Amino acid sequence: MDPLALVPQHIRDIIASDWDPLQSVRTRIPRAVLEEFGMVAIIDISGYSKLSSELEKKMGSDSGAKIKELINPPMELIITRVHEHGGSVVKFAGDAVIASWTPSRDADFIRTEHYRLLLSLNCFVCCLKLLVDFKSYTVVAPEIELDQSLKIHIGIGMGDLAHIHIGVDTKQDSISQQNTPSRAPRNEYFVAGHAVIESGDCLNLGKSGTVVFSEDFRALVDFQTVTKIGYHHPQHIISDTENLSLYLNAAIGKLTRLRISIPKTESRIETYNTDLDRSGLQTYLDECLVTNCAADMNSFQMNDQLRSVTVVFIKFNAFHAESVQSYNNLNLLNSCMDAIVSSVRYHDGTIRQFNCDDKSLTALLCWGLEGMAHEKGEQVLAVSAAVDISQKLHGIIGVEHSIAVTSGVVFSGIVGTTSRCDATVLGVAVNNAARIMSLGICKGIVLCDAETHRNSLNDFKYDSSYDQVFLKGFHGLCNDELTYDNSRRF
Repeated sequence: MDPLALVPQHIRDIIASDWDPLQSVRTRIPRAVLEEFGMVAIIDISGYSKLSSELEKKMGSDSGAKIKELINPPMELIITRVHEHGGSVVKFAGDAVIASWTPSRDADFIRTEHYRLLLSLNCFVCCLKLLVDFKSYTVVAPEIELDQSLKIHIGIGMGDLAHIHIGVDTKQDSISQQNTPSRAPRNEYFVAGHAVIESGDCLNLGKSGTVVFSEDFRALVDFQTVTKIGYHHPQHIISDTENLSLYLNAAIGKLTRLRISIPKTESRIETYNTDLDRSGLQTYLDECLVTNCAADMNSFQMNDQLRSVTVVFIKFNAFHAESVQSYNNLNLLNSCMDAIVSSVRYHDGTIRQFNCDDKSLTALLCWGLEGMAHEKGEQVLAVSAAVDISQKLHGIIGVEHSIAVTSGVVFSGIVGTTSRCDATVLGVAVNNAARIMSLGICKGIVLCDAETHRNSLNDFKYDSSYDQVFLKGFHGLCNDELTYDNSRRF
């Protein structure tokens, strides 16, 4: 498979046009590429992570390939619909896909109001088709008596959008000062801005089988909807219990009358030359993916597996989608990125991804992925990195961060299509880490679950004065704050 499929269209455009591998990363990153107008759809699959966990229980530890057969088709369907209507898959975020619609580089000749309507209608038709696709979607595996339905709900946002790039040039970071072998620069990309905030707000108002959007979006696409939700800022909602064909036919008719179309660039990965300079591509891939790519970055192969991992989830309370693109915030965030890269590499882990939604900015780190597992286990290394990162973040953003550490079996592999895919980790451990880092008591400290605590108890001092916390769908969480112990053993 072509490694270009692992990154969204925005990064492909950079690599294909103006990437200069001889130019210092520091002169280019951090940076924010601003769009005056864009569309964002957050497409959430209810029960997706639960499905992977249930399959692991029923099929055993050697069932990674079979689990992939069952969980990949819904992702393939979403990607196909997004590409069919000229969108780009920006991120795979566990149960969700974040897609965007932004003006193409050759759209200058089209009047602004027409192009905005074009983007909005394509996003709208894509989301309506997905409601139809998932109205009665089931995952069936008779051999294990599985017949589980999957539903989606979608939030649509529109407005200004920022393409955020942060990164670390390892020639200058602290890791190189420890006589550690040189590593490639490490960059991260995500989107922020009002379109992201609005899509997240709308997603939170919806439920399974619905798409939610703002009054401004409704007015732009010129549709009448019956149901409104919310009080201060009413939103519009369409359910899969309604006659969706009426909305679809009307929207498709409006698209036809515009007589212009969006280039479906992200789906046409074969158009890139094989001699394209891809030296910048690996800087946007996590460490596990890079180890599975060919040296010339023209192919990659990764196994689909169930793995015992330790997850570190970081929530940056200091940064928000509407303001992270400011000069000061970008540089502050890049300092956080520098601290995380040096700690993760020193403790031999993986930076899975940074992401941004309406609530916060987050980073997902993993220990124990393919080619990066450790014989004595992952907990001590991950906890040590988490404590180190927290100490560094205190010096950058104070207590405005929360870190959760959890352990367990996850599905690790590639989800998606040959034109757009990414590595993913799915399982209870990831979900619990996300929930723990969102607890109010986690602010400014590191909290862990019972399994991580049990396997690192002899290496760290724990403050066990906190009350036990029970998470939704999970019992027995050990809620302990970590304190650094210089005598810890590795």
